[in-house]
Amino acid sequence: MWFIYIMFALFAFVIVGNLAGLARTFSNHK
Repeated sequence: MWFIYIMFALFAFVIVGNLAGLARTFSNHK
């Protein structure tokens, strides 16, 4: 079941990266 944890970690990493990118661009536009 280790692959489930790896996929979940990658999924969470992508979501966090997208949120950080959106927050960065939003603060830059302001």
